[in-house]
Amino acid sequence: MWVMKIFVCLLILFTLESNTKAQQYLNLDFEKNISPNEEFSWSKFGQGYEVKVDSTVAYTGSKSMMIKKVSAGQFGAASINFPVNDAKGKHLRYTGYIKTEGITEGYAGLWWRVDGKIQGQVLGFDNMVGRGATGSQNWKQYSIEMN
Repeated sequence: MWVMKIFVCLLILFTLESNTKAQQYLNLDFEKNISPNEEFSWSKFGQGYEVKVDSTVAYTGSKSMMIKKVSAGQFGAASINFPVNDAKGKHLRYTGYIKTEGITEGYAGLWWRVDGKIQGQVLGFDNMVGRGATGSQNWKQYSIEMN
């Protein structure tokens, strides 16, 4: 059984000119107070994985996102949408810190998908296949860049 802890996680996150503004707006550091009955603002998907904000392990601050394999399944992920008008015409870097424990199959990685206007149209995609985190490692920075 493996656990991956992800600080800034999965799908369409951007380092903007004002990183603080982006963190407050998107809760990229997961520090926004959430009541026990309130779901966090990220969408969770995949099968066989638990995805939640973790207050026991963090890179900075007091929280991180945890994705933990709990049963058979191919992947677990969390995503958040970013308004395209804030990114249009820019070269963006999506950076996150990943900590892993005992990954012997697959990998932990950042995931970035840019959807087009037509349903199902993918304009850009990178899921770090072949270069994601494996094994057990302390927090390490990873980045994806895309226009």
